[in-house]
Amino acid sequence: MSNFNNLLLEDTKYILNLPYHLAAGGMADDLCELLTEFEFVLHKVSTLDPQQLIEDYELTASFNISLSEETKSCLQLLKEAICLAAHVLSEDATQLAGQLLGRLLKFSNSPNIQQLLKSAQQYQDTPWLRQLTAS
Repeated sequence: MSNFNNLLLEDTKYILNLPYHLAAGGMADDLCELLTEFEFVLHKVSTLDPQQLIEDYELTASFNISLSEETKSCLQLLKEAICLAAHVLSEDATQLAGQLLGRLLKFSNSPNIQQLLKSAQQYQDTPWLRQLTAS
C-alpha cells in the first residue's frame, strides 16, 4: 500500500474511479493491469467497501470491452474471490492477502493471478498467517 499512503484527496478520488474511466475509454489492457495489481485492490478495499471493487470487475461486461478469454477468466476468478471474502474484508481489509491466497492458489496457472499472489505474499503492513496451500 506504499504507493497510496500520501495521496491528496483529489488523487485518491481519481485512483478509486480509475477503473470506470479505463473501461469507458476502452483501455482493456490498462484496466486488467489495474484490477490485478495487489496494491490497488488493497487500497480500494481499505478505502471503500468490497462491493465497490466487485463493481469494478463487472465493468468489463458493462462496456463490452474486448478481452481474451484467459483475461476474462482471470478477472472473473478475482471477482469471485472478492465476493466470497467480502464479509471478512468489510470488517478487516488487512485480511485481503490471506483471503486471496487461500482462494486463488489453486488457479496459479494464470500469469496475472501469479503476479497478484506474489505481491500478496510480500504484504507486510500487518502480521498475518500466510497459507501455503489453497483452502
